[in-house]
Amino acid sequence: MSLELEIADLRDNRLLSRKELDVVAYHPGMPIPSKEEIREKISELYQTKKDNVVVMDLKNRYGTHRTTLKAKIYSSIEVLSNIEKKHIVAKLTGKEFHVTPRRVRKDERKKRYKIFGTLKRAMKKAERKNK
Repeated sequence: MSLELEIADLRDNRLLSRKELDVVAYHPGMPIPSKEEIREKISELYQTKKDNVVVMDLKNRYGTHRTTLKAKIYSSIEVLSNIEKKHIVAKLTGKEFHVTPRRVRKDERKKRYKIFGTLKRAMKKAERKNK
């Protein structure tokens, strides 16, 4: 009893340099397979590196041993990191992903607008003095 993959649909997306798969995974007598297991199986099937495969949308109905999922196989890790969301790339590659807090971003934006308005007002004041 092992994991079997059936490719339901395969699309070659040349614009994004990737293959998009709709896969049905059969796993009789086993729990739902992890994304890591599926990534390994797909990478073996298509002779690619495991790092270039992204697995998402695992769906399973209660009591069945059949899971539908979507997978993307990228041509290289650089293409993957340019297209996929940053937190997904961080999870796949193990790199640190840091987001500046919302309050800090908001304060920086306010500071820029305040400086812009202050400069604009000072320029108008100087023009009035010169007239």
